[in-house]
Amino acid sequence: MSANLFRTAPDKKRVAAGDTLFTAGHPAGHFHGVVEGSVELIFDGEVRETVSEGGFFGEVGMLGKRIRSATARAKTEAFVARLDEQAFVRLVKRNPFFALGVMRQMAARLEHRDDNPSAP
Repeated sequence: MSANLFRTAPDKKRVAAGDTLFTAGHPAGHFHGVVEGSVELIFDGEVRETVSEGGFFGEVGMLGKRIRSATARAKTEAFVARLDEQAFVRLVKRNPFFALGVMRQMAARLEHRDDNPSAP
């Protein structure tokens, strides 16, 4: 994905390395896109994925169960866009292939979970 998709999001913030963006078990309502930097996704105290510029995270919580399955922590200083469901829908309308990218990423994350039963 391109970080440019997230640059126009109205709700963006800069976070320092080590800052927690959200915590596993907490309510979810937003999807996040990395404009700059990188963010770690932590499951059961273990870093399982690093999301870099142009990548996204939090889609499962926003679109699905509404509870965070992971903790997201800035690995480096990062500039992160936060999209609620309405902003996500607007982004999909402007760029339908974005939805396909989200579905592919969700499928890859689920396949990883199937290949690693201890993964979230």
